[in-house]
Amino acid sequence: MYTRAMVGMTPARVPLVLNGPCVRILGPVDLVGATGEPPGRSRGQALEMLVWLLCHPDATAAEMMCGLSIAEGTRRAVLCRLRAWLGRDVKGQLYVPLAYEGRVRVQAAVTSDWQRVQALTHGGQVADVSTWALINAMGFFRGPVLADAPLARWHWADGLRADADATMAAIAGELHVRRVNVSRFRAQTAPYGGRRPRETRRVGETVGESPPRRGVVVAARVRASPA
Repeated sequence: MYTRAMVGMTPARVPLVLNGPCVRILGPVDLVGATGEPPGRSRGQALEMLVWLLCHPDATAAEMMCGLSIAEGTRRAVLCRLRAWLGRDVKGQLYVPLAYEGRVRVQAAVTSDWQRVQALTHGGQVADVSTWALINAMGFFRGPVLADAPLARWHWADGLRADADATMAAIAGELHVRRVNVSRFRAQTAPYGGRRPRETRRVGETVGESPPRRGVVVAARVRASPA
């Protein structure tokens, strides 16, 4: 299990809600930033439908019924509750527009914490992104993926759960390695009293420091003072 303690830091967090609602799956499933009222019933089904729609954009009614294993009447009722829950944006447009063309679309402003982690890590390429981005991505982690989602009910999400679990574990592992490498680098240069021997090194940002102004990794040329 990966935890924030593994990397020895309290992550700097990016704003969770930017331009619209966000469904959170990296822990217990919930929805933040909606402008409507939560439904009095079928709340879990509404959350499941939203996550499914984000994974299957522009889905047809038949695809939704098959993917979610629900009847047409249930699909319509849950979609209506979800549409009312998400509400409208600042322009008065529904976050889930009416499907006049036969396909259910969710506005781009509606996101998930998992999508934001993917954006921060370039689709899970954790070794190629900045430490600052990894710290922010780790900040979305609140517990096991889909922690309170019934496995039998969310059977379609097995792949999503596995991908998110693997990515979060990779982020924690990469941050741990970088922290160890920084500690070793400091230990190796300590005998020089802060004046490091002449060398060219690739130095990543130190975990916990401010984000770098230029690039993810900088090449630093340092020279020792003459003896």
